Amino acid sequence: MSTPFPLESGCFSLLTDALENLLAIPDEPGQVCGQICERIRKVTGAKVVALLSCGSEGEVQSVAVHPATWKARLEAASAQKLLALAARTSHVSYWRMNADGTAAGSMLKSLKVFNGLSVPILDGATQLGSVLALGVDPVEDVEALTKAMQTLSKVLGLLLRHTLLQRQSDAAIAAAGTRPAVQGNDGNSRAIFDAVNDAILVHEVGTGAILDVNQRMCEMFGRTYEEALWMDMGSLSVGLTPCTQDDAWAWMRKAVEAGPQTFDWIAKHKSGRLFWIEINLRLAIIGGQERLLSTARDITDRKRTDAEQAARLKRSEAQNAVFLALTGVGLDYATALELIAHHLAIQVGDLCVLNILDEQEGVLRSMALDQPYFDGRPLLPDYRTLPPFPIGTPGAGAVAQRGTALQVADPTGERIKALVRQEFHPYLDHFGVHGLLVVPMRSQGHVIGTITLARCGSTKSYSPEDLALLQSLADRSALTLVNARLYSENVQQAELLRQANAELEQRVAERTAALEKAMEALHRLAVEDTLTGLANRRRFNDAMDEEIRRARRSKTPLSLLMCDVDFFKRYNDAYGHQGGDECLRMVGAIMRDLFKRAGDLPARYGGEEFAVILPGVAKAQAELVGEKLRKAIADRAMPHKGSDVAPYVTISIGISAALELTEDINADWFVAQADEALYKSKAGGRNRVTSA
Repeated sequence: MSTPFPLESGCFSLLTDALENLLAIPDEPGQVCGQICERIRKVTGAKVVALLSCGSEGEVQSVAVHPATWKARLEAASAQKLLALAARTSHVSYWRMNADGTAAGSMLKSLKVFNGLSVPILDGATQLGSVLALGVDPVEDVEALTKAMQTLSKVLGLLLRHTLLQRQSDAAIAAAGTRPAVQGNDGNSRAIFDAVNDAILVHEVGTGAILDVNQRMCEMFGRTYEEALWMDMGSLSVGLTPCTQDDAWAWMRKAVEAGPQTFDWIAKHKSGRLFWIEINLRLAIIGGQERLLSTARDITDRKRTDAEQAARLKRSEAQNAVFLALTGVGLDYATALELIAHHLAIQVGDLCVLNILDEQEGVLRSMALDQPYFDGRPLLPDYRTLPPFPIGTPGAGAVAQRGTALQVADPTGERIKALVRQEFHPYLDHFGVHGLLVVPMRSQGHVIGTITLARCGSTKSYSPEDLALLQSLADRSALTLVNARLYSENVQQAELLRQANAELEQRVAERTAALEKAMEALHRLAVEDTLTGLANRRRFNDAMDEEIRRARRSKTPLSLLMCDVDFFKRYNDAYGHQGGDECLRMVGAIMRDLFKRAGDLPARYGGEEFAVILPGVAKAQAELVGEKLRKAIADRAMPHKGSDVAPYVTISIGISAALELTEDINADWFVAQADEALYKSKAGGRNRVTSA
């Protein structure tokens, strides 16, 4: 247990399981104890977990042990001292084997475990026994561990008390020879139910009616037990989507049909205070009947933390957005003003007005404004027609004079309107202004203008963080504006640069268009014969030249096969052009299957003529390859009633080969040699292979 978190989260699950199991089988608390020991073992990683009770006369008993194989070892005399020590230890203790020579450490060594964890079990102020876990995962923070186990200690006290009472009852019944009928929840079960630190509600399946609640639920919602039983999830919530009674029924149906459900919910206290809870909803057998059990945990603080983190993230995103936008502004002064106003209105909100200081006349001039609402623009004046106003004027004029920010929050908006020029009042009235921020734009300690933000509608008032953000953005904006003003005399050069860039872009566009046309032309020059799927004549010519150069460099042999379908004209006459196409496809398919070696290139040379480039293949091997191809075509036995050679399609092959390529050997030489050999094959009766 390198951190307490597994125990903290595990304790809640342990308590929920203990409560559910005890309510489901109230007459078998011993069985529940065994289940709890098993769960504690999983949470702590222990080798064994024992639930110990301490009798009135000091005797120690093992109420439950998991795994059961350890029971005999714990009942041995060598283990009794450790069990007695654990049962009487009044605080959470963590022992290590032979640590500082303690007695507990020596006892652990006798059981061959490295450490032990003892958690007292309390019933009020009375210690009933302890939970002893041996061989747990190493603990680094014992104080955190102690805190995590406190609630478990108290609830296990109730469970252990219930178990001991049940055993006494069983003994009395056995002595009397009778056993009472199974009862519902007894007092001890109820005590456990009410001791859990989370609100628990028991609902009727189908209607969702509340049948029972625990004490924590009453405290959380400010209701009495009787009031709670008359409530429903709708009346206990904010009553707005997605937290209405209909939404609650939807979650209950999911729990019944799909299994346990966990979701966040906005609850309502009796006083009207709203707070966030996390609800875990699942089916349970309680008192022999199927019920819906919901547990609720107050997560208001967590939600508040999440909201604060989201607000910080939003402010960071706003700052990054404005900074990034300002980075791309360059030297365009007017664009910089508009961009600043736009991003501040969107990212910080709502109405944004930029005033620039005219030091010679001692006035502020409105140079840009923006706002985020669709129907807000008609309510605003054209800032270019607004007259300047002197520094010292309440609001932006005073901020420019003092150099310090102004922040006002007023739900009525009257104080805010007194600080804003009248031309903006229709906008402020329409949208319900309630917050005002005015900050100076400073560059090297010198005020160059002001930024005014007015927040309207149902949004929150400006926070101190918003003020700090706006001041940071204002100072960054001031730097941008000053740089733009300092370089305003270079506008002409900037325009020339723009024209040069435009010309360059035009050239790039023209070159791109030309390249696209070239790519289209290249695409149209197909390198594959569409009928046979082989390389076409163009690809053959390029590959032949490339292989000749490679063979010449590497001094390796090169061979070429020229093939011709025998009596193909007669085939076309007998079977038509479609039949002829099918014959050529057959030849192409066989050649693709046969020539798969890297570098081999089967190609359609033209009409019924085919060629195969064989890099690194000498004449003898080429003859074997040619014979293999001839035989494969013949074995296909495609009918050819017009052939004088055979009743099926055959091919004749001519081979040209060179062991070492000299400068006078080129593609034409190979083709001429192979053509001459092909002619001899035809003259010799066709359906044969001949080498030049």
